[in-house]
Amino acid sequence: MDAGDIGGVLAHMTEDVRMRFGNAEPVAGRDAVRAASLQFFGSIGGLSHDFREVWESEDSALLVCDVHYTRRDGSVVCLPGVTFIHRRPDGIDDIQVFMDMTPVMA
Repeated sequence: MDAGDIGGVLAHMTEDVRMRFGNAEPVAGRDAVRAASLQFFGSIGGLSHDFREVWESEDSALLVCDVHYTRRDGSVVCLPGVTFIHRRPDGIDDIQVFMDMTPVMA
């Protein structure tokens, strides 16, 4: 994600992946995740993650991070976030990102 390689990220997801970002409505399927990701990347200048903790248990992972968002005007906002990922043998089938994006969009 940090490199903006949406295709590379999608290659690790199942066809029926479900993604929910913050309080937005969930999207389902690779095409919907692609569309939502492209729309999101169009609203920011870039991002980078600093992972503070990663917990894994068989088919799930919990990622705690600080995300540095570059706005379109070049300013940077750092926000804490948590992402839950569920995996099946054929890829990631569920992603839930817990974060308040209000400061980035303000």
